[in-house]
Amino acid sequence: MDNIVDNMLKKTYRLTRNQVTRVYQKGKTFHFEDFIIKYSSRASKPLRALNAKFPPSNSREYARFAISCPLKVSKKAVERNLIRRRLYEIIRLAASLPIPGDYLIIVKQSILSKDFSQMKSMLLSALKRINETPTRPSH
Repeated sequence: MDNIVDNMLKKTYRLTRNQVTRVYQKGKTFHFEDFIIKYSSRASKPLRALNAKFPPSNSREYARFAISCPLKVSKKAVERNLIRRRLYEIIRLAASLPIPGDYLIIVKQSILSKDFSQMKSMLLSALKRINETPTRPSH
């Protein structure tokens, strides 16, 4: 059982229900072929690795994620959970992580035809594109 827990994305790097609602309502939306990513930035700090020995400090210098796989994608919970688990694993194993902030990944139905390696390349390139997008100063 410990092996399963070690392979999961730590709770520190997941969004809570209230945080998901906040990102969904106030986050900036990016559309991609197989998913929509809502991004809400926080104070820009240097990124701390997900595999760090010590937990992140309260300054939140890391990225947090949530994945939504709606019923529209598949009626079967088994398929939706498989997609969700794969995406969380891609995030956990990612060497080049996105800038600190909150990310809500909403899956589209077209992802069902993709395998793990295709999902990985698409998700990492999408996160890279989001990080390269200049942020506009808020007025």
